[in-house]
Amino acid sequence: MVGVFLLAGSTARADVSSAWKHYKGKIIVSDTEIKANYDTDKDMIAGLKKAHKATLVRPAGSDTWAIYFIGFMSKKPGSSKVSLVFYEAGKHAYVSAKEITIDPGSNIVMADVEVSEDDGLKKGGRYDVVLGRKVGGKETVFARTKLTFK
Repeated sequence: MVGVFLLAGSTARADVSSAWKHYKGKIIVSDTEIKANYDTDKDMIAGLKKAHKATLVRPAGSDTWAIYFIGFMSKKPGSSKVSLVFYEAGKHAYVSAKEITIDPGSNIVMADVEVSEDDGLKKGGRYDVVLGRKVGGKETVFARTKLTFK
């Protein structure tokens, strides 16, 4: 399952410009939906800092982890497809990826995905997560974070 919400357009970009500068190149991750509209840039920066989780806990009785995220891409991707890619932490060994459809002119994307052990991710596993795109065998990374699954 992949859900995507775009923060684009002049009004939204004006509202998040300080937040984008603050979080440029980073992915904010949570196991619950992340609030996207704040009264001020200062409130948004503080709210996203509070929402971000470096460890996601799989709910009891569930086979999946829900990942809600906002990616503050370092530049506009110029493509309508990017991937959320999971690598073993510190090894850059590919584990899994989820393709996400986005607005190619936006540098901020808000989406959610579900992952499971069927995707190669393991409980207790630590991962380097990148939001990027591969063209001609070369990976371009727009944003990144580190994530542990419990």
